[in-house]
Amino acid sequence: MISIQHAYKSFGKQVIFEDVSLQIQDPGLYALVGKSGCGKSTLLNILAGFDTFDQGDVKIDKSVMTIFQNYELIDELNVYDNIFLERRESEKDRQLLNALGLQPYLMQFPNELSGGQKQRVGIARALIGNPKIICCDEPTESLDIQNKQIVMHLLKQYSQDHIVIMATHQMDTVQEFADTVIRIENQRLYTTPYQNLRSIDQEEEKRIPSFKISPLIKRIIQKKNRIFLLLFMVFMVVAQASSILKEELFYIPKTTNTVNADMIYIQTSDESQLEQMGITNAEKIMKFQNTLYYENQMNKVNIYPYQENNGCAVEGEKPYGLNVIINQNLLERIFSKDPMNQKLELSFVVEPELFPITMTIKGVVQEPDTKELNIYYDQKGLMDYAKTIESTYGGTLFGLLESRGSFFQEKVGYEKIPALIESAKGNPSIQLKSPLYEERMEKMESSKIYRYLFTAMTWIIVALLTVFIWISTHKETTFYKKDFAILASQKIPLQTSISKYLAAKSMPILLFVAIDLGVLFYLQKQRPYLSILWMNLGIVVFEVVFYFVSIKSSLRNLKQEQISSMLKELS
Repeated sequence: MISIQHAYKSFGKQVIFEDVSLQIQDPGLYALVGKSGCGKSTLLNILAGFDTFDQGDVKIDKSVMTIFQNYELIDELNVYDNIFLERRESEKDRQLLNALGLQPYLMQFPNELSGGQKQRVGIARALIGNPKIICCDEPTESLDIQNKQIVMHLLKQYSQDHIVIMATHQMDTVQEFADTVIRIENQRLYTTPYQNLRSIDQEEEKRIPSFKISPLIKRIIQKKNRIFLLLFMVFMVVAQASSILKEELFYIPKTTNTVNADMIYIQTSDESQLEQMGITNAEKIMKFQNTLYYENQMNKVNIYPYQENNGCAVEGEKPYGLNVIINQNLLERIFSKDPMNQKLELSFVVEPELFPITMTIKGVVQEPDTKELNIYYDQKGLMDYAKTIESTYGGTLFGLLESRGSFFQEKVGYEKIPALIESAKGNPSIQLKSPLYEERMEKMESSKIYRYLFTAMTWIIVALLTVFIWISTHKETTFYKKDFAILASQKIPLQTSISKYLAAKSMPILLFVAIDLGVLFYLQKQRPYLSILWMNLGIVVFEVVFYFVSIKSSLRNLKQEQISSMLKELS
């Protein structure tokens, strides 16, 4: 069935096989052993047809299927399709899947599997294909003890009427299962029927059940893990609280939802200065005294002509004639009852005269982007009223305003206001005012140092948390290294201990992160105008990713070949 005669193989100047011969006719489990790098994988690849000898005669007259050391699964196919590859499923196949423990994973994809699971998928794929010859390259190396026994018994059973050639360095497996040993030594093949002359203890070995490994790991690490988790949570919460408080306390809206956001107000006695600044459509307005007496209290208010703004809803009527509207800030500050139809005693100035006027509240406008107390009047209605009032200087108040008025307004758009105000700073004969812009600039200036402090505190805490994670994970891994070695000496694979350790370390952090993100999303929903979510989400993602990177880094030197040295440290 397999015949190799006087074959040679080399890679460059390195000779792998020299004048080797091999005859395999009978079914059985053939163990291929030899030193690392001696050519075991190369021989299997040649038998499977994935490589060739440089010289020699090779005859294989039956089908060969390979169980790969590196699994070789198709990433785009799920487990079921990787196994069957459109072959028909039978009851015998289902029994094999159950024996290999693959039923729960049939709909998963290779990138969702552990190495051991992938290996079992590769074994199932080979056996279900029912080839006459199977080549196995370290088929149990990535499996735990329980699954190793399952797989080896399946291969042993399969070898009763098939040829199974298995490369391995695990001599206990050779002793227990091999029918024939093929040894590679000095570039040659030596075939020896294997006979186990020693008796085996019939008493069942007391192993630690796999389902108890996780609780065992958790008990070992729980004390230090609780301390770590508590400090991690404290650092994270304080960093996020600092970030959120900065946004909440010193929030400056990005919208411009005030009635006069796009308006500038100008005071000048030289109208020619307006054209020089590019202000060509200025409209004269009256200047009101910014004081309001109401129920024996004096309040500082702002009084402006009303402008339409779709972002500011008006409850009641818009201003007309000698009627006005007030904003919600004034409503909350002054009025203890419904302000509708309340009378306001105001005064406006057209130098050198002062004119008292009684105006009636007809509505309330919502201005979410300002803290100022604002009153808005009807510009046309007030001008019509001015035409009916006699001035002590002769003529009407309107005429006096036209000849002596020095206050103007123009709609320019909020984005143009900073440049206009900046250009007016060097002109002493003209004063520009933008209520919303000036309010924001004042708030930004007064809160600058505090915003810097909160930002600095946030990043200092993030930096401290990062350093804490790195130091803690590496110290803990060093502390638990001997524990891993002890567990490995009790036939618990090192990688199993490490995986359980990772799970035990990861689950509390992931649970905290899930709760934390839920709180962040809730806060963002409650305060959509604040930038709460993205910065804090970035902090969470960075710290969690760094946490896992730190753990993986701390574990990178814990390898199976170091168990003996780790155990020596115990003595």
